[in-house]
Amino acid sequence: MTWYCRGFGGGETRDPLIEGFRGLDPTGTELILLPADWTIITTPTKNGTGALNCPAGVTTPIMLITVTPDITSKIHCFEVWVNYNGNPAAAHYLIQFYGYPSDFWFLEVGTDRKVRVVHMHYVGAVAVYTPLTPWSEGVLGNGAWTHLAWFVDPMTLGVHHTWTTVVIDNVTQIAADLGEYPGGTFGFYLGPTSAVSVDIRFDDVCYLVTGIGEVASAPHLAAAPIAKCAAQHPNAPGTKNVWLMFPNTGEARWQDWDDATGNDGDSTYLYDQGLAGDQDSDFQSAADLGWGGSAVVLEYSAGVGPVWSIVHKTTGTGTKWGTPHTVCNLAVDVAVSDPGTNYVGTLKHLTRTSGSWALADLGTLTAGALSTAVDHDKNWRITTLLLQWAFYDTTLSLTPGPMIPQGQIF
Repeated sequence: MTWYCRGFGGGETRDPLIEGFRGLDPTGTELILLPADWTIITTPTKNGTGALNCPAGVTTPIMLITVTPDITSKIHCFEVWVNYNGNPAAAHYLIQFYGYPSDFWFLEVGTDRKVRVVHMHYVGAVAVYTPLTPWSEGVLGNGAWTHLAWFVDPMTLGVHHTWTTVVIDNVTQIAADLGEYPGGTFGFYLGPTSAVSVDIRFDDVCYLVTGIGEVASAPHLAAAPIAKCAAQHPNAPGTKNVWLMFPNTGEARWQDWDDATGNDGDSTYLYDQGLAGDQDSDFQSAADLGWGGSAVVLEYSAGVGPVWSIVHKTTGTGTKWGTPHTVCNLAVDVAVSDPGTNYVGTLKHLTRTSGSWALADLGTLTAGALSTAVDHDKNWRITTLLLQWAFYDTTLSLTPGPMIPQGQIF
């Protein structure tokens, strides 16, 4: 069984500038997860110290992935912990699985917080909505966390069929054939597209996908992971200490780019003073993060693991940018774009120099930044640097297998 994580977030960074990631395949572009009108909260949370909040009335969903190749040769799973802050006044769509521009599947939530799958397509300019399944027996939590997993499997039943399973708190609620797989540009979105009367809280948002052709990874054949998100912070000096710190209080340099509750802007930062050189720090171990010995790292793809995340800017009147790079003792370096003169977040996936990422790597990591050109006249400042991971230490129960050749329309 192989599952890859192509998008995640859970508020663990405590910083909207670098919270989570979402991918654009096949370009490999990586984007910040959080829309501007969502917030990171510290209570309630399901796991860790943060969670995501979609305030009442907000209609900007999170995009997790788009234009993924080989979509009909993989099994897809969207997982999230959900906690409603009251009963919604109207039914609404919580998750969108779409084939843009004209074919959509929605996971609809009713006023009683039960769920069902709905198909939307256009007849001319008119949107037509058709329920594909009955409502679930189980409900999403009101003031309590419930785990939701939605599997979309275009392989098990073959051409013209898509087997879907919806699981709430490890109990299968929906198991049906949705028919033809949506065409067009593929994507997964989380969050309402119409105004909801209450806040909706989310934790450990993860989009998972199997390897190509891995029919044996279907959730009725192999236990699927219950994914989690983690932010790994610097916690000790590294081996490279060329950059300067502000303010120079005599603290260890790693403390000036470890803002555990979100970046503090220009209050503390490290800077390269326009010279070439490396700066890194040791990072927290698996034990520091509370990962047990049974934890399994969820890679983005084979050998591509943690997300290197920084809040940074350049200063001064210079024009030369020396194309800085990531630094990590276990990964190849990656070029970093000029952030401009305002603090912005930047994400880069780290690819291992050999092999795959494993739990043992967490205790041996050093990571930082490399300023490459000796003649650049811009000063690079980093106020926050951390790593983000997806992993699992528990799995779902097996779901029911396909039992009917074609789903019934309800």
